[in-house]
Amino acid sequence: MSLTDIKEKVCKLLALSNSSNENEAAMALAKAQQLILVYKLSIAECLAAGQYVADEQIIRDGVPLIATSRIALWQTRLCDVLAQANDCKVLLYKGVGIVILGRTSDIQNVRTMLSFCIGQLWKLSPKGQGKVYSDSWYLGAIDTMKKRLKEMKVEVVKMATTYGLVKLNEKAAKVETFIQDTIKVGKAHTSSAQIDGRAYLQGKQDGHKINLNSHKELS
Repeated sequence: MSLTDIKEKVCKLLALSNSSNENEAAMALAKAQQLILVYKLSIAECLAAGQYVADEQIIRDGVPLIATSRIALWQTRLCDVLAQANDCKVLLYKGVGIVILGRTSDIQNVRTMLSFCIGQLWKLSPKGQGKVYSDSWYLGAIDTMKKRLKEMKVEVVKMATTYGLVKLNEKAAKVETFIQDTIKVGKAHTSSAQIDGRAYLQGKQDGHKINLNSHKELS
């Protein structure tokens, strides 16, 4: 059985987990969880492939992704890149931090990826060369991560069924509609930072070393 077949089976089981028959629903969910663990999959992969789409409400998460009054440009950039990859949106609130909006499962994926990626970035980042050098390296690495995530999403779209593709487009569009209807967004301010070109280019190279699949084992 191919990995695609496994994903399809997981999706069908997840759909069955919404059955009105409690025993059937419980057994389907247990089996889906077992397959996810054995094959190191994530529900997000099934959602992205368009095989199973949960009817989740869009929310503004009450817990900021990063809660601090002083946020580095690279931190904002990283949160934005990971949010976009998961059909979410981030907003920066003065005195609060970076707030995320989207579906609960997508938000959880962003939180998991953020924690996982920050840990890897810190390990790879240059030490003892000053803030400008360090921040420039982070921005370079994150730009490469953004490019890789976009390429991954293109591949996901290629594999998606016509039905799934519609759902993927709906996900992003509904988050934007939610923001327009319920959130008062102020004027966007362009942030600038001093960039060390050498550090930025090194970061772009090192960005290829970041594992973007947090549910997979690091080699």
